[in-house]
Amino acid sequence: MPDCLAGAVGVRVRVGIDPGHGGKSTGCVGGDLREASYVYDAAEALALELLRRGHTFALSRRRDECPWFYTRARRLRRCDAVVSLHVNANARESVNGWECYWHKSEDLPLARALTMHVPRELVPVGRFGPTRPRLYSTADDPATASDDWLQRPATVIRRYAQPACLVEFGFSSNLDDRAYLLSPVGSREVVLTVADGLEAYVT
Repeated sequence: MPDCLAGAVGVRVRVGIDPGHGGKSTGCVGGDLREASYVYDAAEALALELLRRGHTFALSRRRDECPWFYTRARRLRRCDAVVSLHVNANARESVNGWECYWHKSEDLPLARALTMHVPRELVPVGRFGPTRPRLYSTADDPATASDDWLQRPATVIRRYAQPACLVEFGFSSNLDDRAYLLSPVGSREVVLTVADGLEAYVT
């Protein structure tokens, strides 16, 4: 795919895809997983999947740049919805699973759609076994002093006027999450989960 900022002309909705970090901002690093590179590859795969389904897209950055948040919002201003793609990390290696953050009330339906069909490998595991994928408001995010936060969810998505959510595919600090995300099946599944969620949101 050409390293471009906008997708081809389509017929349904225009989705803004914001791959987190970029350039000198590598994001979370765990083993062979580098967040900035991983989510850019996922963004390109998501763009192709959206085109296949008849949607259009715009990307917030090129592979080797890290625009300011307001620049990303400006580049995606004509989109109907925005999803920001990330990989998380935590000082506790046991913390795992898919997370989705929303900021304003208009974001919540999109956030719910993006957590509908999370792969079982990325469903968080708690004390008593698997739980539901985490869905958080940025107003009460669960970050503590022990978490390895590089970008707060509210900082990332609060500038978008349209419905917008931040998706954390999993934790690079968790061995199982990392292995799954780096596998061919896992890397494909996270893209399809976001695409399916976007489709559910707009239909």
